[in-house]
This record gives sequence, C-alpha cells and structure tokens, in this order.
Amino acid sequence: METALFLFIQSLLATVPEVKHYDWFNDQFNTQEDELPFQTPSVFIQVMPYQTTSMGKLRQSADINFRLHIGQHLYSNTRRGSRNQSKALDHLLLNDLVYAALNGKRQPDKNEGAIVGTISRTGVTPDHHFDGYIIHIMDFKTRLLDDKAVVPTTPIAAHTVKTNATEIEIDL
Repeated sequence: METALFLFIQSLLATVPEVKHYDWFNDQFNTQEDELPFQTPSVFIQVMPYQTTSMGKLRQSADINFRLHIGQHLYSNTRRGSRNQSKALDHLLLNDLVYAALNGKRQPDKNEGAIVGTISRTGVTPDHHFDGYIIHIMDFKTRLLDDKAVVPTTPIAAHTVKTNATEIEIDL
C-alpha cells in the first residue's frame, strides 16, 4: 500500500526540476552526519500512522495522511531592498511548485496493487529549528485502495457445465 503511494509521489515530484532529491523521511535534517549526503532543495516523504478498512474479498482501503518535509539551504536577509531577497524567498516558490505538482492528482490505475485517490493539501507548518536549512512541512491526505491480497481466479467458461456428479465404474 505504501509502496504505491511512495512511487506515485516520487513520480509527481519528478515533474518539479527544482527538487534535487526526494526520499523517505528519516529525520535527515537533524541527523545529517548519520545520513548519506543529499542535495537541496530536497523533499522527504513521511507516511503518518493509519488504519485500514476491510472492503471484503481481501480488499482494503485506508485514508492516509502524509507529510512532505521540504528543505533547502537557508539564505537570510529577506528584508525589502536586500540584493539577496529574491534568492532568500526561493523556498516559498518551491513550496508552491511542490503543492501544484501534488494537489488534486490521483492515480486511477493500479500501481503495486493499489490505487491512489485524489491528493489534497491539508496544512503547512514552517519549521525553523535547523541550522542552515529552512524547512516547510506540507501535510496531505489521500485514500488508497489495496487489492494485493486478492487471489486471482480464472472464470469458468460459459459453455462449461459444472456438476457435482462423480462417475463410478461398476463391474457386471
């Protein structure tokens, strides 16, 4: 279920050339020295805890909330008249581009056994607790339909006669 969502989000982020790196969220901005190096601007995908609902016949659905941690190097001096103001405000443009790439998108065809419903943004939280980075956490929600557990069956042809009779051979 999460694989389909992750791959779909990745495909949408790939349409934003300004994003240089995207991956699963693993608190990369707090643990830089423990992580592999990554380019910025970067987006890290965090799927929040969710509950699944049985739809019968081994199908499940889930309303899923996920977060995108959008980060880039911090350029201070956003004051009016600053010669770096435009560069310093690039993080806001990046947020707009990521929002436009995801909001309202859906994947109606199965990918990894799941269908991703319409994605909608539910909130944004600026996070200013990182040295050298400016981070915005963008919250989204979607619905997933998963039928990976469904066992494929072969339908009986229309001309086949189904019977419970058993042939018995009798010696006379």
